[in-house]
Amino acid sequence: MGLISVLYLWVQNKIVEMEKLKRAYCYLFYKFYKMSEAAPSRWLSHWKASLAVDTLLFFLIFSLLIYYKVFVNKYTNVGGETRIIWILGVFILIPNYFIFHHRDQWKGMVAQFDRLPKERNRRWGLVVWLIVTVVILNLIFSFFLMSQIDWSQYQYR
Repeated sequence: MGLISVLYLWVQNKIVEMEKLKRAYCYLFYKFYKMSEAAPSRWLSHWKASLAVDTLLFFLIFSLLIYYKVFVNKYTNVGGETRIIWILGVFILIPNYFIFHHRDQWKGMVAQFDRLPKERNRRWGLVVWLIVTVVILNLIFSFFLMSQIDWSQYQYR
């Protein structure tokens, strides 16, 4: 009986952690949405924000694939394989559609985050931009590591 209760508490903790992660992901969308709304063209701001989140997620996953190429298997074809790009696109676009656009859920998210106090909104906005900067710098660094591979010491298969 004790093992079941420990397992139940562990699962509950993981569910709470996933909810926090989803809330942070939605806040990222919210910040991109607000940035799109502040731009001169406010047309389809929710789609622009979604595209920015999709692009950022693609950058993160692509940099992880490059790290795999650099550290694990140097012969993996990361960029030239179009199937990888399409699979990544499907695994990023479809869930984001259901998180943000299905039944216009983005409207409720924006209204919910608009009610946050300004100080908290500003603080979390800085965290979001720090994360965006880290993801972009991570992609640049992964390209740098990939460029440092000395191909002359490897025989091509």
